[in-house]
Amino acid sequence: MQALKNVLLVGAVVFMPAAAFASDLAPTPVEPVPPVVEPTFTWTGFFAGANAGWARGSLDTDLTAIPPAPPAPPPLAAALGATTTLVAGHGHLKDTANSVVLGGQIGYNYQFDPHWVVGAEADLQYTGMHSTAHAIGANNIPISVKTQLDWFGTLRLRAGYAFDSFLVYGTGGLAYGNVKAKVGVPGESISDSDVRVGWTLGAGAEYALTQHWILRAEYLYVDLGKKATINKTVGGFRITDKPDVSLNVVRAAVNYKF
Repeated sequence: MQALKNVLLVGAVVFMPAAAFASDLAPTPVEPVPPVVEPTFTWTGFFAGANAGWARGSLDTDLTAIPPAPPAPPPLAAALGATTTLVAGHGHLKDTANSVVLGGQIGYNYQFDPHWVVGAEADLQYTGMHSTAHAIGANNIPISVKTQLDWFGTLRLRAGYAFDSFLVYGTGGLAYGNVKAKVGVPGESISDSDVRVGWTLGAGAEYALTQHWILRAEYLYVDLGKKATINKTVGGFRITDKPDVSLNVVRAAVNYKF
């Protein structure tokens, strides 16, 4: 029995350092690293950006030229390049025009639900849109009518539905713009302009490339209404010119969200 105890004691002395050495060689446990979760995009915040696009406008005009006269014969009207002849001194000149639009916008969005977004936006656009129509007045005198829209802008509310970083929305509000008119008869012309207030409706879609940069495609219908821009005398005529201005705008934009 004493011999067995001596063998066990020697074994303990021999194997304890080996066990300690083996424990030193064992790898240190590593705490698991939690996965990196990308933050969900939020549409809440101020934004500003630039846009460019294309507009097609209806630049119709109601024209009154007093004194009136009988209509000119059709061959004469065609020779003078007239699109209409003033009957009893009145006529409606129809014309359309196309133009590039360039501008910028600022606004604010608020996401009050995982999906619903509301906001407000203001923009200002340059456009070189213009058209020229021709009519025939008293004594077969040709009359030219030029209508021009130099710039326009909008103040709109927005409401949309977001699929994380993709947003579809509707928009509407006030529109305003500078309408110019020029009426000419041989050797003389008159012109005037006015800033009008109208309305606009549209829709669009946006996609957030990053937490700050957002791309947009948008359509707007802008109606600046009909109003007498000119009411003066020229070449013996009392001219009243009422341009009726509306346009369809398609544009792309890039915004930076702060």
